[in-house]
Amino acid sequence: MKVFSVKAEDTHDSMARITNFLTAKGFSVKSMAVGQAEEEGTTRITIAADIDDREARQMYHGLDKLISVVSVTHLNKVSTVIRQLVLLKVTCYGKKTHSVTDLVSEWGGKVLSDDSRTVVCELMEAKNSIVDIVSTLKRYGTVEVAQSGLVAL
Repeated sequence: MKVFSVKAEDTHDSMARITNFLTAKGFSVKSMAVGQAEEEGTTRITIAADIDDREARQMYHGLDKLISVVSVTHLNKVSTVIRQLVLLKVTCYGKKTHSVTDLVSEWGGKVLSDDSRTVVCELMEAKNSIVDIVSTLKRYGTVEVAQSGLVAL
């Protein structure tokens, strides 16, 4: 997985230019998160793609050539912090509710809502994979998942 941080002008067509480039080149983008950057008028886009080193160079240079792109950084795993927010809703009953809240705490998560039928929690996916967490929680009841794209600095 290669991760890029792209700073672009905050204009109506910046995202269209970037996504059109990624689509046209056929890159396997796994995650894209967009948010306001620290400088007014700019947007930071974190792109995670399942690509090899040759494709990473191609993506870097292609993004860097786009008119609306201010800068592109290929983030390395050594000096980069990567996080992803995951919201989980588990429908369960009775003692299972307590087991779910205990697991969420064990994973470093936070219980946002807990009633007699459902537990809603948030996790910052860093310690455990989302797939492992969901499969574990399915033992206790129905699981709904919503997740953000990766963010990295």
